[in-house]
Amino acid sequence: MSRPGSPVARLGVAGEVTTVGIVGACAALIIAIIAVVNVGKAEAAADGMRTLEKAHAVVQDVRFANGDVSGWQLGAAWQANKVGGAFAADPNQKYRKNFLAGGADLKKKMATLSHPPAGRAHPGGEEQLVDDG
Repeated sequence: MSRPGSPVARLGVAGEVTTVGIVGACAALIIAIIAVVNVGKAEAAADGMRTLEKAHAVVQDVRFANGDVSGWQLGAAWQANKVGGAFAADPNQKYRKNFLAGGADLKKKMATLSHPPAGRAHPGGEEQLVDDG
């Protein structure tokens, strides 16, 4: 209850109810503003996660292609050791053919990656490790 003589007491019960309603509406407005700001932050975080997921998928593709090339290279080396280098170097032989195809696929995947201009650091601060030339 209001103290006698206060501005709210002079308004009576209707004034007190109105005052409580105004304070409640202001509190609801403040909470709504906070919610809108946090929704924007959540959207930005979700966008960042989507970008990282795409980058992770690209890295996985490159890692798989690199493993594929390494496997076919090992097979070609084994074949060269067993039957001779000239036979193993023939581009129509299984291991050499798949090694060349895997290498082309890896180069294609690597070409889709973006690199900063030569001499510029990556966003994470690492120096460029791939020669673009």
